[in-house]
Amino acid sequence: MFLRKNTNEKPLGHSASRSSNISKAGSPTSVNAPCSFPRTSVTPSNQDICRICHCEGDDESPLITPCHCTGSLRFVHQACLQQWIKSSDTRCCELCKYNFIMETKLKPLRKWEKLQMTASERRKIMCSVTFHVIAITCVVWSLYVLIDRTAEEIKQG
Repeated sequence: MFLRKNTNEKPLGHSASRSSNISKAGSPTSVNAPCSFPRTSVTPSNQDICRICHCEGDDESPLITPCHCTGSLRFVHQACLQQWIKSSDTRCCELCKYNFIMETKLKPLRKWEKLQMTASERRKIMCSVTFHVIAITCVVWSLYVLIDRTAEEIKQG
């Protein structure tokens, strides 16, 4: 999902398959390990942090400014914002009410993730698929026979 600003239509998100303009906060002096949710430590005010997870930006997940908020609340990670948008089911900033323009982009098939299923769940799905294939085949065959016999009766009068 890419986020765009309304005013100049420049994409703010980033993707491996597409280059885009990302509004980055100042580059951090140190790279932190991935932040765990929730973080309770207090960060000095001279470091820019994400308003959702309260972690600093880095090269892998830079801080962006997707709306008109100012001050320390303007910074957010792309992934944090996407997760917030999914969970809150809203399309605008909760603070400044800026409407996000979003584009969805499907991942290539090779990057899809496999569902984690037990052997029992896999077996149930396979049985269900098999049953439906057989049922559809029976329905199609029945329709064919019905139409064929109806056509023969019409020919015979």
